[in-house]
Amino acid sequence: RALAKTPKGVPGGGVAGRTLRYVKRNGIRALVIRLKQAFGQGVGAELLAGRRLADYEALCHGWSLHKEDFERIKSKITEIDEPPIISVVMPVYNPPEKWLRQAIESVLDQAYPYWELCIANDASTQSHVAEVLNEYAHADNRIKVVRREKNGHISAASNSALELAAGKWVALLDHDDVLHPAALFCLADQINKQPNVQFIYTDEDKIDENGVHFQPHFKPDLNKTLLRSQNYVNHFVAVERLRLEKSGRFRSEFDGAQDYDLFLRCTEKLSPERVSTTTPPLISSTLDTFWLTIISTSRFLKVETTSSIKLPIPPEAG
Repeated sequence: RALAKTPKGVPGGGVAGRTLRYVKRNGIRALVIRLKQAFGQGVGAELLAGRRLADYEALCHGWSLHKEDFERIKSKITEIDEPPIISVVMPVYNPPEKWLRQAIESVLDQAYPYWELCIANDASTQSHVAEVLNEYAHADNRIKVVRREKNGHISAASNSALELAAGKWVALLDHDDVLHPAALFCLADQINKQPNVQFIYTDEDKIDENGVHFQPHFKPDLNKTLLRSQNYVNHFVAVERLRLEKSGRFRSEFDGAQDYDLFLRCTEKLSPERVSTTTPPLISSTLDTFWLTIISTSRFLKVETTSSIKLPIPPEAG
């Protein structure tokens, strides 16, 4: 009976239908394992309530950009003497077309114009991947694409994308991520305000197939002890190009934890003033609707402690 109840704030139909589809695909044993994992993470009685999800969605609306916000950002960018070019590096291997387009469009929609999107197609076997990438590369010359002849996995593909990068800063994007329209502006704003900074990371959240945001991760300032025990940095990350090259690029022997390996090496010798954080969540990772049902009410969010988080956009005059 409980699984048949649709959570408040979760669009897209009843949980029962999604549960049945999941069982058909993966079996009842996989369902039981996921439910145990969810309850073990402290979701408990709030799993089906949906209250926190609805509260977080309301909070996200406060971070939406309107026409006047874009105008104020544009004006603030003119105050930056040397706007840095940010090379967004994205390895690609057989993502669903919808998610791939969504990731690329989120870069095209940036309020900050000084970027390049460097994409490595890691010998994808699905024909739509090359077609989509060629379409966007021809539409905007800031989008660069290289196709690897042989699948080399995530680190090799990321390094191939890095070969295309010409910017002084490198930002990392997965092929199913979605950037907030102010993401690159927030990075540039931090770089401008803190000339000595060499490593920037942002808060993040998840997004489902219907565009619903959930499971925000609000991160602390640099804590090397914590970072050595877990990759709390994750996404969205930008690294000064010289720092990245000095630390070494991605290493294939760490595939699956390649970002974590890179972050540890990049921050190992950096003092706290050379590492910066930004909020609110500026990147969203796409998850399927069923997984949203399981983890959408996780314990990470307390709305009352985050409601004062603002984007660095100057207020309206007068």
